[in-house]
Amino acid sequence: MPRGSAAWEAWEAAWIASTVGPLDGAIVLDIGAGEGRWMGSLMAQGAWAYGVDSHPRSPRVEPADFPDMSQAPLLPTRWDGITCRETLYYLPLDKALQAIHALLLPGGWFHIKSRHGTPSGPITHQPSPDVYADMLERHGFRLVAERRMPRGWGRYPARFLTLALRI
Repeated sequence: MPRGSAAWEAWEAAWIASTVGPLDGAIVLDIGAGEGRWMGSLMAQGAWAYGVDSHPRSPRVEPADFPDMSQAPLLPTRWDGITCRETLYYLPLDKALQAIHALLLPGGWFHIKSRHGTPSGPITHQPSPDVYADMLERHGFRLVAERRMPRGWGRYPARFLTLALRI
């Protein structure tokens, strides 16, 4: 199953649900939503997914995207879950983790997927898993599950780390 394919995205969304609990009815914010493919995978698991991204092709949600827009929850100020996939290393890490923690409801969950290794291009930091673990714990997150993908997995020469966390 190729990384980034619809099948891969569905598999990863199912992994999240298996680690943090069913996503049915969860209100989820995707930071760095890109074109919105990941939001579709979360919605297929039953979540109400909203995305933010500075990318010019970021998603534009239309009423036709939802089966019944009258059932869509109003945009919340706090979230059941937040995902940040291959985006966290573009942000000032301490500030981002503090803000994400403040945006989660009590008992909320946070999903990170990140490269780690040598930074390149616009990426300013790619902490090792141990550095991530320390920073996340200092910001009040508790590790629920972890997956490490080896160097060379996917299209990047870096290693990947996927974490599921709770506050």
